[in-house]
Amino acid sequence: MDIDILQIGSHVGNTDNDHVFNKITEGLNVILIEPMPDLFRKLVLNYNKKTAKNNIHFLNIAVSICDGSLDLYSSKLSPPPRKYVWSSRFKQEYIEQPMWVDQLASVNRNHIEAHIFNGPTIKTSVPCKTLNTIIREHNIVSIENLYTDTEGHDYDILMSLNLDILKPTNIIFENMHTDGPWLKGKKYLILLDKFKSNGYTVVEETNTDTHVSLL
Repeated sequence: MDIDILQIGSHVGNTDNDHVFNKITEGLNVILIEPMPDLFRKLVLNYNKKTAKNNIHFLNIAVSICDGSLDLYSSKLSPPPRKYVWSSRFKQEYIEQPMWVDQLASVNRNHIEAHIFNGPTIKTSVPCKTLNTIIREHNIVSIENLYTDTEGHDYDILMSLNLDILKPTNIIFENMHTDGPWLKGKKYLILLDKFKSNGYTVVEETNTDTHVSLL
């Protein structure tokens, strides 16, 4: 199967920072992957509202370096009325509760606590597969655009991808947490070296994402 878009960490789809939702047009083969059960239900609902004419496969699993199960950490904060939380990142005593709090789900508990200091950190065990397994099980022979946004786990997922079997034409990944919360260092450079040694060039690099391409 030829895949036009494969997105790992799809969240609920229709957010301002989503790379894929507004790019879906009729006739595309798409795989959307979201591990958190509550977010997954919203993801499917949002895309079904958008259009039912696309060939979209929804996978309610995590992607990591092994097949089995994976513990993900998230934070469940109370909805409005607004609460105020401490965040050392912004160097101020109080900030408004972030609207993006439900986008945080990470294999690293410290990643959640670095963002949110108020409310419980919750552990959820979810089914997990490697990207190589997903490619094999779905008989994928090509991927035009691979997107990853996994709150610091992008490095592990992409380093484990066997590019000798399949090379996505474009890979767009979150770079801002590769070496820890808001850190982009040695791991990031190792990942770029892997791509460059396999024929990729850096098309765009922002504070949050990197796009590499074979084109």
